[in-house]
Amino acid sequence: MTIVIGKLCSIVNYGNKIDCPIPFASKLINNQIKVHFDSTFGGKNGIAIIRLQEDNLIWELITAPNGEYYFATKAKLLPEKEN
Repeated sequence: MTIVIGKLCSIVNYGNKIDCPIPFASKLINNQIKVHFDSTFGGKNGIAIIRLQEDNLIWELITAPNGEYYFATKAKLLPEKEN
């Protein structure tokens, strides 16, 4: 069993809302992890799936936290392009 340990971070509104750091540890199953998290703005019990799709990380918010939070519903992190 592989455990993924990391931190979530969301920066929105041109840097005016920074929702991080939010530590997590989750089991890696079929190239994805389920992350249970609380927002640094007070929202509780959020759930997201982060999965590896080819060279991209895909974020999908499954259950929005109860209360204030600043995370996208869906997002894709692309690898940095080399010059």
